[in-house]
Amino acid sequence: MNKKKWLIGGLGLLALAAALIAAFNIIVDPFGVFGDRFFNWYSYNMTQETSVAKIAYLERHHEEYDSYILGSGSASAYLPETLEQYQDARYYNLFTQSCSAAEYQALAEYLLAHYEVRNLILCIGPEEAQASRGPVKQHAAVTGENRLAFYLKYAFASPGYGIDKLRSRAADTVLAQPFDQFLAETGCYDRRAEDVSRLEETAPEASLPEAGDEAAALPRAAECAQAVAAISRLCRAQGVAFTVVFSPVYAGLWDLSGSDTLRAYKELLADAADYWDFSSSAISFESRYFYDEHHFRNAVGDMVLAKIFDEAAGCAPENFGIRVTKETAGAPADFSAADVSRYTADVPVLMYHHFDQTAQNETTVSAALFEEQIRALSEAGYQAVSFEEMIRYVDDGIPLPEKPVCITMDDGYLSNYEIAFPILKKYNMKATIFAIGCSIGRDTYKDTAFSITPHFSYAQAAEMMDSGLISIQSHTYDMHQWPPYETGEQVRKNIDRFADEAEEAYIAVLEEDTQQYRAEFEAQTGHTLNVLAYPGGVYNTLSEVTFRRLGFRVTLTTQSDSVNTLVQGLPQSLFALYRYDITEELTAAALLEMLAAV
Repeated sequence: MNKKKWLIGGLGLLALAAALIAAFNIIVDPFGVFGDRFFNWYSYNMTQETSVAKIAYLERHHEEYDSYILGSGSASAYLPETLEQYQDARYYNLFTQSCSAAEYQALAEYLLAHYEVRNLILCIGPEEAQASRGPVKQHAAVTGENRLAFYLKYAFASPGYGIDKLRSRAADTVLAQPFDQFLAETGCYDRRAEDVSRLEETAPEASLPEAGDEAAALPRAAECAQAVAAISRLCRAQGVAFTVVFSPVYAGLWDLSGSDTLRAYKELLADAADYWDFSSSAISFESRYFYDEHHFRNAVGDMVLAKIFDEAAGCAPENFGIRVTKETAGAPADFSAADVSRYTADVPVLMYHHFDQTAQNETTVSAALFEEQIRALSEAGYQAVSFEEMIRYVDDGIPLPEKPVCITMDDGYLSNYEIAFPILKKYNMKATIFAIGCSIGRDTYKDTAFSITPHFSYAQAAEMMDSGLISIQSHTYDMHQWPPYETGEQVRKNIDRFADEAEEAYIAVLEEDTQQYRAEFEAQTGHTLNVLAYPGGVYNTLSEVTFRRLGFRVTLTTQSDSVNTLVQGLPQSLFALYRYDITEELTAAALLEMLAAV
Protein backbone atom coordinates (compact mmCIF):
# COMPACT_ATOMS: atom_id res chain seq x y z
CA MET A 1 0.00 0.00 0.00
CA ASN A 2 2.80 2.38 0.84
CA LYS A 3 4.35 1.91 -2.61
CA LYS A 4 0.99 2.41 -4.26
CA LYS A 5 0.36 5.57 -2.28
CA TRP A 6 3.81 6.84 -3.15
CA LEU A 7 3.20 6.10 -6.83
CA ILE A 8 -0.18 7.79 -6.79
CA GLY A 9 1.26 10.71 -4.87
CA GLY A 10 4.18 11.02 -7.28
CA LEU A 11 1.91 10.89 -10.30
CA GLY A 12 -0.33 13.44 -8.66
CA LEU A 13 2.60 15.77 -8.11
CA LEU A 14 3.69 15.34 -11.71
CA ALA A 15 0.17 16.09 -12.88
CA LEU A 16 0.03 19.14 -10.64
CA ALA A 17 3.40 20.36 -11.91
CA ALA A 18 2.27 19.85 -15.51
CA ALA A 19 -0.97 21.69 -14.79
CA LEU A 20 0.92 24.57 -13.19
CA ILE A 21 3.32 24.78 -16.15
CA ALA A 22 0.40 24.77 -18.58
CA ALA A 23 -1.48 27.40 -16.57
CA PHE A 24 1.64 29.56 -16.37
CA ASN A 25 2.30 29.30 -20.12
CA ILE A 26 -1.32 29.99 -21.00
CA ILE A 27 -1.50 33.05 -18.74
CA VAL A 28 1.90 34.53 -19.62
CA ASP A 29 1.59 33.32 -23.24
CA PRO A 30 5.13 34.15 -24.44
CA PHE A 31 4.25 33.45 -28.09
CA GLY A 32 0.73 34.87 -28.11
CA VAL A 33 -0.93 31.66 -29.27
CA PHE A 34 -3.56 31.72 -26.51
CA GLY A 35 -4.66 35.28 -27.19
CA ASP A 36 -2.33 36.95 -24.67
CA ARG A 37 -5.35 38.27 -22.80
CA PHE A 38 -3.48 39.13 -19.61
CA PHE A 39 -0.53 41.07 -21.09
CA ASN A 40 -1.73 41.91 -24.62
CA TRP A 41 1.93 42.34 -25.55
CA TYR A 42 2.05 41.20 -29.15
CA SER A 43 5.10 43.30 -29.98
CA TYR A 44 7.00 40.90 -27.72
CA ASN A 45 5.25 37.79 -29.04
CA MET A 46 5.98 38.70 -32.66
CA THR A 47 9.65 39.15 -31.88
CA GLN A 48 9.81 35.59 -30.55
CA GLU A 49 7.92 33.80 -33.35
CA THR A 50 6.79 36.29 -35.96
CA SER A 51 4.47 34.20 -38.13
CA VAL A 52 2.81 32.34 -35.27
CA ALA A 53 2.15 35.47 -33.23
CA LYS A 54 0.86 37.48 -36.20
CA ILE A 55 -1.74 34.86 -37.09
CA ALA A 56 -2.74 34.62 -33.43
CA TYR A 57 -3.10 38.42 -33.41
CA LEU A 58 -5.23 38.36 -36.57
CA GLU A 59 -7.49 35.70 -35.12
CA ARG A 60 -8.52 38.33 -32.57
CA HIS A 61 -8.30 41.43 -34.77
CA HIS A 62 -8.94 40.40 -38.39
CA GLU A 63 -12.16 42.42 -38.58
CA GLU A 64 -10.03 45.57 -38.34
CA TYR A 65 -8.33 44.81 -41.69
CA ASP A 66 -9.34 44.05 -45.26
CA SER A 67 -6.00 44.14 -47.11
CA TYR A 68 -2.63 42.49 -46.53
CA ILE A 69 1.06 42.70 -47.35
CA LEU A 70 3.11 39.50 -47.71
CA GLY A 71 6.86 39.08 -47.97
CA SER A 72 10.07 38.74 -45.99
CA GLY A 73 11.45 41.20 -43.44
CA SER A 74 12.19 43.88 -46.03
CA ALA A 75 8.45 44.14 -46.73
CA SER A 76 8.11 45.80 -43.32
CA ALA A 77 9.01 49.09 -45.04
CA TYR A 78 5.61 49.14 -46.77
CA LEU A 79 3.63 50.94 -44.11
CA PRO A 80 -0.14 50.44 -43.85
CA GLU A 81 -0.60 54.12 -43.00
CA THR A 82 1.10 55.10 -46.27
CA LEU A 83 -0.95 52.67 -48.35
CA GLU A 84 -4.13 53.97 -46.76
CA GLN A 85 -3.33 57.44 -48.11
CA TYR A 86 -3.75 56.03 -51.62
CA GLN A 87 -6.50 53.45 -51.12
CA ASP A 88 -9.72 53.18 -49.18
CA ALA A 89 -8.45 50.08 -47.40
CA ARG A 90 -7.22 48.87 -44.02
CA TYR A 91 -3.86 47.12 -44.40
CA TYR A 92 -1.99 44.70 -42.18
CA ASN A 93 1.66 43.86 -42.85
CA LEU A 94 1.92 40.08 -42.55
CA PHE A 95 5.60 39.83 -43.45
CA THR A 96 7.41 36.84 -41.99
CA GLN A 97 11.01 35.96 -41.16
CA SER A 98 10.85 33.37 -43.91
CA CYS A 99 12.07 34.07 -47.43
CA SER A 100 10.00 31.22 -48.84
CA ALA A 101 7.49 32.02 -51.56
CA ALA A 102 5.78 28.71 -50.77
CA GLU A 103 5.08 30.00 -47.26
CA TYR A 104 3.72 33.24 -48.72
CA GLN A 105 1.40 31.08 -50.81
CA ALA A 106 0.21 29.21 -47.71
CA LEU A 107 -0.48 32.51 -45.95
CA ALA A 108 -2.37 33.84 -48.97
CA GLU A 109 -4.50 30.69 -49.09
CA TYR A 110 -5.28 31.05 -45.39
CA LEU A 111 -6.21 34.73 -45.68
CA LEU A 112 -8.43 34.22 -48.70
CA ALA A 113 -10.19 31.27 -47.11
CA HIS A 114 -10.88 32.83 -43.70
CA TYR A 115 -10.92 36.64 -43.90
CA GLU A 116 -12.23 39.48 -46.00
CA VAL A 117 -9.46 40.39 -48.43
CA ARG A 118 -9.78 43.26 -50.90
CA ASN A 119 -6.11 43.86 -51.73
CA LEU A 120 -3.03 41.68 -51.52
CA ILE A 121 0.49 43.01 -52.05
CA LEU A 122 3.27 40.46 -52.47
CA CYS A 123 6.83 41.69 -51.99
CA ILE A 124 9.70 39.63 -53.34
CA GLY A 125 13.43 39.93 -53.92
CA PRO A 126 16.49 37.79 -54.59
CA GLU A 127 16.24 36.04 -51.21
CA GLU A 128 13.15 34.08 -52.29
CA ALA A 129 15.17 32.56 -55.14
CA GLN A 130 18.22 31.76 -53.04
CA ALA A 131 18.86 28.59 -51.08
CA SER A 132 16.44 27.87 -48.25
CA ARG A 133 17.20 29.33 -44.82
CA GLY A 134 15.28 26.50 -43.18
CA PRO A 135 11.65 26.32 -42.09
CA VAL A 136 10.04 29.07 -40.03
CA LYS A 137 7.42 28.14 -37.47
CA GLN A 138 3.89 28.74 -38.70
CA HIS A 139 0.56 28.75 -36.93
CA ALA A 140 -1.55 25.60 -37.11
CA ALA A 141 -4.30 27.66 -38.72
CA VAL A 142 -2.01 28.07 -41.73
CA THR A 143 -0.32 24.68 -41.87
CA GLY A 144 -3.37 22.54 -41.07
CA GLU A 145 -1.56 20.96 -38.13
CA ASN A 146 -3.81 19.41 -35.50
CA ARG A 147 -4.93 22.32 -33.34
CA LEU A 148 -4.90 20.37 -30.08
CA ALA A 149 -1.35 19.16 -30.68
CA PHE A 150 -0.33 22.69 -31.62
CA TYR A 151 -1.71 24.25 -28.43
CA LEU A 152 -0.40 21.45 -26.21
CA LYS A 153 3.09 22.06 -27.58
CA TYR A 154 2.96 25.66 -26.38
CA ALA A 155 1.11 24.88 -23.15
CA PHE A 156 3.87 22.50 -22.06
CA ALA A 157 6.83 24.48 -23.42
CA SER A 158 9.67 25.37 -21.09
CA PRO A 159 8.55 27.87 -18.43
CA GLY A 160 11.76 29.71 -19.19
CA TYR A 161 10.04 31.40 -22.14
CA GLY A 162 7.38 32.81 -19.86
CA ILE A 163 9.94 33.87 -17.27
CA ASP A 164 11.86 35.73 -19.99
CA LYS A 165 8.66 37.54 -20.95
CA LEU A 166 8.04 38.62 -17.36
CA ARG A 167 11.62 39.86 -17.01
CA SER A 168 11.36 41.73 -20.28
CA ARG A 169 8.07 43.28 -19.23
CA ALA A 170 9.76 44.77 -16.20
CA ALA A 171 12.45 46.28 -18.46
CA ASP A 172 10.08 47.44 -21.21
CA THR A 173 10.28 50.97 -22.58
CA VAL A 174 8.23 53.00 -25.03
CA LEU A 175 10.65 52.43 -27.90
CA ALA A 176 11.76 49.12 -29.35
CA GLN A 177 14.24 46.90 -27.57
CA PRO A 178 15.72 43.58 -28.71
CA PHE A 179 12.82 41.71 -27.10
CA ASP A 180 9.96 43.76 -28.65
CA GLN A 181 10.73 44.97 -32.15
CA PHE A 182 7.25 45.20 -33.65
CA LEU A 183 4.28 47.54 -33.86
CA ALA A 184 1.60 44.94 -33.32
CA GLU A 185 -1.29 46.96 -34.76
CA THR A 186 0.43 47.30 -38.17
CA GLY A 187 2.65 44.19 -38.18
CA CYS A 188 5.71 46.29 -39.09
CA TYR A 189 9.06 46.58 -37.37
CA ASP A 190 9.20 49.41 -34.85
CA ARG A 191 11.72 51.64 -36.62
CA ARG A 192 10.78 54.84 -34.80
CA ALA A 193 14.18 55.29 -33.18
CA GLU A 194 16.11 54.35 -36.32
CA ASP A 195 14.05 56.78 -38.38
CA VAL A 196 15.19 59.81 -36.38
CA SER A 197 18.84 58.86 -35.94
CA ARG A 198 21.48 60.74 -37.89
CA LEU A 199 22.40 59.15 -41.19
CA GLU A 200 25.91 57.86 -41.63
CA GLU A 201 27.47 57.40 -45.04
CA THR A 202 28.76 53.89 -44.41
CA ALA A 203 28.08 50.62 -46.16
CA PRO A 204 25.71 48.26 -44.35
CA GLU A 205 27.47 45.55 -42.41
CA ALA A 206 27.78 42.71 -44.84
CA SER A 207 26.57 39.19 -44.12
CA LEU A 208 26.20 38.43 -47.79
CA PRO A 209 26.83 35.12 -49.52
CA GLU A 210 29.98 35.00 -51.58
CA ALA A 211 29.90 34.94 -55.35
CA GLY A 212 29.80 31.35 -56.52
CA ASP A 213 27.80 30.14 -53.51
CA GLU A 214 24.62 28.18 -54.18
CA ALA A 215 22.54 31.18 -53.09
CA ALA A 216 24.10 33.40 -55.75
CA ALA A 217 22.84 31.06 -58.48
CA LEU A 218 19.21 31.66 -57.37
CA PRO A 219 18.36 27.93 -57.36
CA ARG A 220 14.76 28.47 -56.20
CA ALA A 221 13.79 30.97 -58.89
CA ALA A 222 11.35 28.59 -60.59
CA GLU A 223 9.77 27.61 -57.26
CA CYS A 224 9.29 31.28 -56.40
CA ALA A 225 7.67 32.02 -59.76
CA GLN A 226 5.31 29.06 -59.35
CA ALA A 227 4.15 30.35 -55.97
CA VAL A 228 3.60 33.84 -57.40
CA ALA A 229 1.52 32.36 -60.21
CA ALA A 230 -0.54 30.34 -57.74
CA ILE A 231 -1.28 33.40 -55.58
CA SER A 232 -2.20 35.37 -58.71
CA ARG A 233 -4.72 32.71 -59.75
CA LEU A 234 -6.26 32.64 -56.27
CA CYS A 235 -6.69 36.41 -56.25
CA ARG A 236 -8.23 36.48 -59.73
CA ALA A 237 -10.68 33.78 -58.75
CA GLN A 238 -11.86 35.76 -55.72
CA GLY A 239 -11.76 39.24 -57.25
CA VAL A 240 -8.89 40.41 -55.05
CA ALA A 241 -6.61 43.17 -56.34
CA PHE A 242 -3.14 41.62 -56.53
CA THR A 243 0.08 43.65 -56.76
CA VAL A 244 3.56 42.15 -56.98
CA VAL A 245 6.52 44.33 -56.02
CA PHE A 246 10.14 43.41 -56.61
CA SER A 247 11.57 45.48 -53.78
CA PRO A 248 14.71 47.67 -53.77
CA VAL A 249 17.88 45.63 -53.39
CA TYR A 250 21.23 46.74 -52.02
CA ALA A 251 23.79 46.62 -54.83
CA GLY A 252 26.02 44.24 -52.90
CA LEU A 253 23.40 41.52 -53.25
CA TRP A 254 23.09 41.93 -57.00
CA ASP A 255 26.84 41.82 -57.54
CA LEU A 256 26.85 38.14 -56.60
CA SER A 257 24.59 36.61 -59.21
CA GLY A 258 25.41 38.05 -62.62
CA SER A 259 23.13 39.72 -65.15
CA ASP A 260 22.12 36.52 -67.00
CA THR A 261 20.96 34.82 -63.78
CA LEU A 262 18.99 37.90 -62.74
CA ARG A 263 17.39 38.31 -66.15
CA ALA A 264 16.28 34.68 -66.16
CA TYR A 265 14.75 35.06 -62.69
CA LYS A 266 12.84 38.17 -63.68
CA GLU A 267 11.56 36.54 -66.87
CA LEU A 268 10.17 33.66 -64.80
CA LEU A 269 8.42 36.14 -62.53
CA ALA A 270 6.95 38.01 -65.50
CA ASP A 271 5.51 34.74 -66.80
CA ALA A 272 3.80 34.32 -63.43
CA ALA A 273 2.39 37.85 -63.05
CA ASP A 274 2.99 41.45 -64.03
CA TYR A 275 5.02 43.20 -61.37
CA TRP A 276 6.67 46.45 -60.35
CA ASP A 277 10.46 46.27 -60.41
CA PHE A 278 12.34 48.54 -57.99
CA SER A 279 15.25 46.16 -57.54
CA SER A 280 17.95 48.19 -59.26
CA SER A 281 18.26 51.96 -59.33
CA ALA A 282 20.52 54.68 -58.01
CA ILE A 283 19.05 53.98 -54.58
CA SER A 284 20.63 50.51 -54.61
CA PHE A 285 24.09 52.08 -54.48
CA GLU A 286 23.44 54.50 -51.60
CA SER A 287 23.86 52.93 -48.17
CA ARG A 288 21.89 55.68 -46.44
CA TYR A 289 18.71 54.35 -48.01
CA PHE A 290 19.15 51.03 -46.15
CA TYR A 291 19.05 49.97 -42.49
CA ASP A 292 21.27 47.03 -43.41
CA GLU A 293 22.02 45.02 -46.53
CA HIS A 294 18.65 43.24 -46.45
CA HIS A 295 16.30 46.01 -45.26
CA PHE A 296 15.62 49.29 -47.04
CA ARG A 297 14.29 52.20 -45.04
CA ASN A 298 10.62 52.96 -44.46
CA ALA A 299 11.13 56.19 -46.40
CA VAL A 300 12.18 54.13 -49.43
CA GLY A 301 9.05 52.04 -49.00
CA ASP A 302 7.09 55.29 -49.14
CA MET A 303 8.86 56.18 -52.40
CA VAL A 304 7.94 52.79 -53.86
CA LEU A 305 4.27 53.24 -52.98
CA ALA A 306 4.25 56.80 -54.31
CA LYS A 307 5.58 55.54 -57.64
CA ILE A 308 2.97 52.78 -57.85
CA PHE A 309 -0.06 54.82 -56.80
CA ASP A 310 0.88 58.43 -57.64
CA GLU A 311 3.71 58.87 -60.12
CA ALA A 312 3.75 62.64 -59.56
CA ALA A 313 4.58 62.23 -55.87
CA GLY A 314 7.94 62.02 -54.17
CA CYS A 315 11.49 62.59 -55.36
CA ALA A 316 12.68 59.15 -56.44
CA PRO A 317 15.44 58.93 -59.08
CA GLU A 318 14.43 58.73 -62.73
CA ASN A 319 15.20 55.03 -63.08
CA PHE A 320 13.28 54.05 -59.95
CA GLY A 321 10.50 51.56 -60.60
CA ILE A 322 9.24 50.11 -63.87
CA ARG A 323 6.16 48.06 -64.68
CA VAL A 324 7.27 44.64 -65.98
CA THR A 325 5.20 42.35 -68.20
CA LYS A 326 6.05 39.27 -70.26
CA GLU A 327 6.86 41.54 -73.18
CA THR A 328 9.27 43.80 -71.28
CA ALA A 329 10.89 41.28 -68.92
CA GLY A 330 14.04 40.84 -71.00
CA ALA A 331 14.95 44.52 -71.04
CA PRO A 332 18.35 45.19 -69.43
CA ALA A 333 18.28 46.75 -65.98
CA ASP A 334 19.93 50.08 -65.28
CA PHE A 335 22.49 49.47 -62.55
CA SER A 336 24.14 52.88 -62.68
CA ALA A 337 24.88 54.80 -59.51
CA ALA A 338 23.91 58.46 -59.47
CA ASP A 339 26.32 61.28 -58.70
CA VAL A 340 25.84 61.94 -54.99
CA SER A 341 25.34 65.65 -55.71
CA ARG A 342 22.14 64.83 -57.58
CA TYR A 343 20.31 63.70 -54.46
CA THR A 344 22.18 65.29 -51.52
CA ALA A 345 22.84 68.84 -50.41
CA ASP A 346 25.13 70.16 -47.69
CA VAL A 347 23.52 73.04 -45.79
CA PRO A 348 25.43 74.89 -43.06
CA VAL A 349 23.21 76.40 -40.36
CA LEU A 350 24.29 79.52 -38.46
CA MET A 351 23.07 80.20 -34.92
CA TYR A 352 22.70 83.67 -33.45
CA HIS A 353 20.95 84.86 -30.29
CA HIS A 354 20.95 88.53 -29.27
CA PHE A 355 22.16 91.68 -31.06
CA ASP A 356 23.22 95.06 -29.68
CA GLN A 357 25.30 98.04 -30.71
CA THR A 358 28.21 96.50 -28.81
CA ALA A 359 28.64 92.88 -27.79
CA GLN A 360 28.33 92.48 -24.03
CA ASN A 361 28.65 88.68 -23.74
CA GLU A 362 29.27 85.52 -25.76
CA THR A 363 25.66 85.27 -26.96
CA THR A 364 25.54 88.83 -28.30
CA VAL A 365 26.75 89.94 -31.74
CA SER A 366 27.17 93.61 -32.53
CA ALA A 367 24.99 95.19 -35.20
CA ALA A 368 28.05 96.22 -37.20
CA LEU A 369 29.55 92.73 -37.28
CA PHE A 370 26.23 91.13 -38.14
CA GLU A 371 25.88 93.41 -41.16
CA GLU A 372 29.47 92.66 -42.19
CA GLN A 373 28.74 88.93 -42.01
CA ILE A 374 25.48 89.16 -43.95
CA ARG A 375 27.07 91.40 -46.59
CA ALA A 376 29.99 88.99 -46.93
CA LEU A 377 27.65 86.04 -47.38
CA SER A 378 25.68 87.89 -50.04
CA GLU A 379 28.75 89.04 -51.96
CA ALA A 380 30.24 85.53 -51.82
CA GLY A 381 27.15 84.14 -53.56
CA TYR A 382 25.51 82.47 -50.59
CA GLN A 383 21.73 82.38 -50.61
CA ALA A 384 19.87 82.06 -47.34
CA VAL A 385 17.31 79.28 -47.44
CA SER A 386 14.29 78.61 -45.27
CA PHE A 387 13.47 75.33 -43.61
CA GLU A 388 10.45 75.10 -45.88
CA GLU A 389 12.83 75.04 -48.85
CA MET A 390 14.92 72.36 -47.15
CA ILE A 391 11.79 70.27 -46.54
CA ARG A 392 10.74 70.62 -50.20
CA TYR A 393 14.22 69.52 -51.26
CA VAL A 394 13.99 66.35 -49.16
CA ASP A 395 10.34 65.59 -49.94
CA ASP A 396 10.04 66.61 -53.57
CA GLY A 397 13.56 67.05 -54.89
CA ILE A 398 13.09 70.78 -55.56
CA PRO A 399 16.66 72.06 -55.95
CA LEU A 400 18.35 74.32 -53.44
CA PRO A 401 20.63 77.19 -54.48
CA GLU A 402 24.20 76.31 -55.40
CA LYS A 403 25.54 77.85 -52.17
CA PRO A 404 22.82 77.54 -49.52
CA VAL A 405 23.15 78.78 -45.97
CA CYS A 406 20.54 78.75 -43.22
CA ILE A 407 20.44 81.62 -40.71
CA THR A 408 18.79 81.03 -37.32
CA MET A 409 18.31 83.01 -34.11
CA ASP A 410 17.33 81.54 -30.76
CA ASP A 411 15.05 82.83 -27.99
CA GLY A 412 13.09 85.55 -29.82
CA TYR A 413 14.75 88.72 -28.57
CA LEU A 414 13.45 92.16 -29.54
CA SER A 415 16.86 92.84 -31.08
CA ASN A 416 16.05 90.26 -33.76
CA TYR A 417 13.27 92.61 -34.89
CA GLU A 418 14.97 95.95 -34.28
CA ILE A 419 18.52 95.16 -35.46
CA ALA A 420 18.70 91.91 -37.44
CA PHE A 421 15.47 92.19 -39.43
CA PRO A 422 16.34 95.50 -41.16
CA ILE A 423 19.77 94.15 -42.12
CA LEU A 424 18.28 90.95 -43.51
CA LYS A 425 15.78 92.99 -45.54
CA LYS A 426 18.60 95.15 -46.88
CA TYR A 427 20.42 92.11 -48.28
CA ASN A 428 17.28 90.07 -49.05
CA MET A 429 18.40 87.22 -46.79
CA LYS A 430 16.02 84.80 -45.10
CA ALA A 431 16.21 83.70 -41.47
CA THR A 432 14.30 81.62 -38.94
CA ILE A 433 13.78 82.81 -35.38
CA PHE A 434 13.13 80.23 -32.67
CA ALA A 435 11.07 82.03 -30.06
CA ILE A 436 10.32 80.87 -26.53
CA GLY A 437 6.54 80.89 -26.49
CA CYS A 438 5.95 82.11 -22.94
CA SER A 439 8.39 85.01 -23.46
CA ILE A 440 6.88 86.51 -26.61
CA GLY A 441 6.20 90.21 -26.02
CA ARG A 442 7.64 90.17 -22.50
CA ASP A 443 10.44 92.00 -20.70
CA THR A 444 9.87 90.16 -17.41
CA TYR A 445 10.22 86.48 -16.67
CA LYS A 446 6.79 84.89 -17.15
CA ASP A 447 4.44 86.07 -14.35
CA THR A 448 7.23 87.43 -12.12
CA ALA A 449 8.76 90.88 -11.73
CA PHE A 450 12.23 89.64 -12.72
CA SER A 451 13.57 91.67 -15.65
CA ILE A 452 14.78 89.84 -18.75
CA THR A 453 16.11 90.91 -22.13
CA PRO A 454 13.03 92.15 -24.03
CA HIS A 455 11.42 89.81 -26.56
CA PHE A 456 9.49 90.83 -29.67
CA SER A 457 5.69 90.80 -29.70
CA TYR A 458 3.26 88.84 -31.84
CA ALA A 459 2.54 91.99 -33.84
CA GLN A 460 6.24 92.36 -34.58
CA ALA A 461 6.47 88.65 -35.39
CA ALA A 462 3.61 89.03 -37.87
CA GLU A 463 5.35 91.97 -39.54
CA MET A 464 8.52 89.94 -39.96
CA MET A 465 6.68 86.90 -41.30
CA ASP A 466 4.68 89.04 -43.73
CA SER A 467 7.96 90.17 -45.30
CA GLY A 468 8.49 86.66 -46.67
CA LEU A 469 12.01 86.65 -45.28
CA ILE A 470 11.42 85.58 -41.69
CA SER A 471 9.91 82.42 -40.27
CA ILE A 472 9.09 82.13 -36.57
CA GLN A 473 9.39 78.63 -35.15
CA SER A 474 9.53 76.84 -31.81
CA HIS A 475 12.10 76.98 -29.03
CA THR A 476 9.39 75.29 -26.91
CA TYR A 477 6.72 77.18 -25.01
CA ASP A 478 8.12 76.84 -21.50
CA MET A 479 10.94 74.29 -21.51
CA HIS A 480 13.85 76.73 -21.44
CA GLN A 481 13.42 77.79 -17.83
CA TRP A 482 15.87 79.91 -15.84
CA PRO A 483 16.54 78.24 -12.45
CA PRO A 484 17.14 81.43 -10.38
CA TYR A 485 13.66 82.66 -11.32
CA GLU A 486 11.81 79.38 -10.79
CA THR A 487 10.29 78.23 -7.49
CA GLY A 488 9.57 74.57 -8.23
CA GLU A 489 11.76 71.67 -7.15
CA GLN A 490 12.37 70.55 -10.72
CA VAL A 491 13.29 73.11 -13.35
CA ARG A 492 13.30 72.38 -17.07
CA LYS A 493 16.33 74.20 -18.39
CA ASN A 494 15.86 72.13 -21.53
CA ILE A 495 13.64 69.35 -22.80
CA ASP A 496 15.64 66.48 -21.35
CA ARG A 497 13.83 63.94 -19.21
CA PHE A 498 14.24 64.10 -15.44
CA ALA A 499 16.06 61.13 -13.92
CA ASP A 500 12.98 59.95 -12.01
CA GLU A 501 10.43 60.82 -14.71
CA ALA A 502 8.37 58.02 -16.26
CA GLU A 503 8.49 57.88 -20.04
CA GLU A 504 4.73 58.28 -20.39
CA ALA A 505 4.74 61.35 -18.13
CA TYR A 506 7.66 62.83 -20.07
CA ILE A 507 5.89 62.33 -23.39
CA ALA A 508 2.78 63.99 -21.95
CA VAL A 509 4.86 67.05 -20.95
CA LEU A 510 6.25 67.37 -24.49
CA GLU A 511 2.76 67.01 -25.94
CA GLU A 512 1.23 69.58 -23.59
CA ASP A 513 3.98 72.14 -24.21
CA THR A 514 3.59 71.70 -27.98
CA GLN A 515 -0.19 71.89 -27.90
CA GLN A 516 -0.15 75.05 -25.77
CA TYR A 517 2.35 76.79 -28.02
CA ARG A 518 0.66 75.80 -31.26
CA ALA A 519 -2.77 76.87 -30.05
CA GLU A 520 -1.51 80.31 -29.00
CA PHE A 521 0.77 80.79 -32.01
CA GLU A 522 -1.84 79.80 -34.58
CA ALA A 523 -4.45 82.02 -32.93
CA GLN A 524 -2.07 84.99 -32.97
CA THR A 525 -0.43 84.54 -36.39
CA GLY A 526 -2.40 82.07 -38.49
CA HIS A 527 0.81 80.09 -38.96
CA THR A 528 1.81 76.74 -37.50
CA LEU A 529 4.97 75.41 -35.87
CA ASN A 530 6.79 72.50 -37.50
CA VAL A 531 10.47 73.27 -36.81
CA LEU A 532 12.01 73.03 -33.35
CA ALA A 533 15.36 74.20 -32.01
CA TYR A 534 16.17 72.33 -28.82
CA PRO A 535 16.89 74.67 -25.88
CA GLY A 536 20.57 74.33 -25.08
CA GLY A 537 20.80 71.81 -27.91
CA VAL A 538 19.81 69.02 -25.51
CA TYR A 539 17.70 66.19 -26.89
CA ASN A 540 17.24 62.44 -26.73
CA THR A 541 15.86 59.69 -28.92
CA LEU A 542 12.46 59.71 -27.23
CA SER A 543 12.11 63.46 -27.72
CA GLU A 544 13.00 63.09 -31.41
CA VAL A 545 10.44 60.32 -31.88
CA THR A 546 7.78 62.28 -29.99
CA PHE A 547 8.28 65.54 -31.87
CA ARG A 548 8.27 63.72 -35.20
CA ARG A 549 4.95 62.11 -34.26
CA LEU A 550 3.65 65.56 -33.30
CA GLY A 551 4.35 66.78 -36.83
CA PHE A 552 7.70 68.54 -36.52
CA ARG A 553 9.66 68.17 -39.75
CA VAL A 554 12.97 69.61 -38.56
CA THR A 555 14.83 69.64 -35.25
CA LEU A 556 18.07 71.44 -34.48
CA THR A 557 20.81 71.08 -31.89
CA THR A 558 23.65 73.38 -30.91
CA GLN A 559 26.31 70.87 -31.91
CA SER A 560 28.70 71.71 -34.72
CA ASP A 561 30.41 68.33 -35.04
CA SER A 562 29.71 67.73 -38.71
CA VAL A 563 28.08 69.00 -41.86
CA ASN A 564 24.33 68.71 -42.41
CA THR A 565 23.75 66.53 -45.45
CA LEU A 566 20.16 66.50 -46.66
CA VAL A 567 19.21 63.38 -48.60
CA GLN A 568 16.28 63.42 -50.98
CA GLY A 569 13.56 61.04 -49.84
CA LEU A 570 14.93 60.64 -46.31
CA PRO A 571 13.04 62.92 -43.87
CA GLN A 572 15.32 61.91 -41.01
CA SER A 573 18.15 63.87 -42.66
CA LEU A 574 16.28 66.94 -41.34
CA PHE A 575 16.51 65.84 -37.70
CA ALA A 576 19.09 66.90 -35.09
CA LEU A 577 20.73 69.34 -37.49
CA TYR A 578 24.05 70.82 -36.45
CA ARG A 579 24.55 74.58 -36.13
CA TYR A 580 27.57 76.86 -36.01
CA ASP A 581 27.45 79.19 -33.00
CA ILE A 582 28.26 82.68 -34.29
CA THR A 583 29.93 85.00 -31.79
CA GLU A 584 31.53 88.44 -31.84
CA GLU A 585 34.95 86.80 -32.22
CA LEU A 586 34.10 85.42 -35.68
CA THR A 587 34.96 87.99 -38.32
CA ALA A 588 33.18 88.06 -41.67
CA ALA A 589 36.30 86.72 -43.37
CA ALA A 590 36.58 83.89 -40.85
CA LEU A 591 32.92 83.05 -41.40
CA LEU A 592 33.52 82.65 -45.14
CA GLU A 593 36.59 80.51 -44.47
CA MET A 594 34.56 78.31 -42.13
CA LEU A 595 31.80 77.82 -44.70
CA ALA A 596 34.28 77.15 -47.51
CA ALA A 597 35.63 74.24 -45.50
CA VAL A 598 32.18 72.64 -45.13
